[in-house]
Amino acid sequence: MKIAILDDSKTFLSYIGKMLKKLDLDEIYTFTKSKDFYDFISENTNIDAVFIDYHLEETDGFDVLENIKQTLPNTYKIMITSDSSLELKEKALNLGFDTFLEKNIAFADLQALINMIKTLRKYIKKEIEKKEAFKKILSYKEYQEKIIHQKQNKIMKNELEMFFDENFLFETYFKPKDLLTGDTVYTKKISKNEYFIGLIDAMGKGLGASLTSFNALSFLKHSINKAVEYNDFNFEKLNKDFINYVKTILLENEILSATLVYIQNGKMHYANFGNPPILTSSAILGANNYPIRYSTEDIQIDTVKMENKILISSDGIFESPYDETIYFKRLKEIFPKITFLKEIMEDFYAKSKQIDDTCLVFITKENKNFQTIFEDKLLLQKEQIDNFLQKLYIQNIPNIEQIHLILHEILTNTYEHAVLEVGNKENINETNDFSKKFDEKRKIFAKIKLSKNEKWLKIEYQDDSEGFDVQKIKDAYYKKYHGRGIKIIKHLSYGLFFNEKGTSIKIFLKA
Repeated sequence: MKIAILDDSKTFLSYIGKMLKKLDLDEIYTFTKSKDFYDFISENTNIDAVFIDYHLEETDGFDVLENIKQTLPNTYKIMITSDSSLELKEKALNLGFDTFLEKNIAFADLQALINMIKTLRKYIKKEIEKKEAFKKILSYKEYQEKIIHQKQNKIMKNELEMFFDENFLFETYFKPKDLLTGDTVYTKKISKNEYFIGLIDAMGKGLGASLTSFNALSFLKHSINKAVEYNDFNFEKLNKDFINYVKTILLENEILSATLVYIQNGKMHYANFGNPPILTSSAILGANNYPIRYSTEDIQIDTVKMENKILISSDGIFESPYDETIYFKRLKEIFPKITFLKEIMEDFYAKSKQIDDTCLVFITKENKNFQTIFEDKLLLQKEQIDNFLQKLYIQNIPNIEQIHLILHEILTNTYEHAVLEVGNKENINETNDFSKKFDEKRKIFAKIKLSKNEKWLKIEYQDDSEGFDVQKIKDAYYKKYHGRGIKIIKHLSYGLFFNEKGTSIKIFLKA
């Protein structure tokens, strides 16, 4: 047992020290100066008990207590003094001392106190061990949660997330209600004018539903990638293979809902197995198949003309509460006015609340009715970027602060990674004067165009770099030095879209 005593009376220190040694305590440290006491405490935070005199030459026991409380939260603290007034005892206990000891204490009373402290310390030690074990469990849980999120994003590698081409703008939204989700989604561009969307919802909760959903999605993803590799994609065959595989992993009482969509040359082919209806510009396309069971045999695929916009969803958002009914009623009302997925989600969280996993895919044909209000071209070098941003900021354009910040992020990121070929921001010197450490190795030009209509302001960016892997944007949530710009832009805008190469970007803000 380790004990420290602070008292400016050497006589008392000798007296109490002898009594403590009679109790077979050999780790007894005595101090007459508070500074020496503090130095000792700072290096011995595992001490069992401290005895602190109330009357000290340079301070008092209450000040000493205040200085050590944070350092020694679990140490037994005893005030010692010759003043036996009730008021002082009450103050000592109220401020954090555990007990009060008079200087003329008898040996038997001191022995009883030490025995009590020993018992308490054993209990406290066990409690500390429990807390440390619990901290390890929490730390492991946080680590597992991080791994699960990374694994989910890796499996659900959605090529059409934040994607645009000459035909459509694609958006996806995925937010699980719990750590383990039963909803999964996979989107892929098969070839020019061909796209696939698969959305799976395994009924039930927890590990079972999550395993079923991710297992089914992995099969779907692998089958599509192989078919594309061998130029042998067949939507009808994919549905049959998918059903036959899912049946092998379902338990007898399990069901799985899924929506499989194939867009080709202006037509949409779909098989909806018990998921919510597909919303389009002019129609509500209900499920055309029952949910998949281990006994499912028949499959129906329907074909319609591709509309200007479609929404594919799991039941999470549709069945959430809204005005004594469900949010699906509200969604049908606002859908004709919706341009971007963020509008739906803002309305949803304002009018309802998430009660289940939420997964959506939103596809629109871009409105071409925009009027150009600013256009420029520049060489991506530091001085020219600075000059461009200064010129931009003085333009009489709505939302110029947001536009300036967005283009600053885009131009800076392209300059760092494409021109200077900086692989990691940790490599940049503290002054952020990139040209002092890196050469402006490549000559890359960028075109910037701003246009607007009555509702939206559009930023279009294009450069002649080699581009980048747009899928790496998802890693922004798990890497310290990447993705800040993407997060800022997504926060400020209503729509953010990249082409396949990552060399062209479209961003939409409210006008």
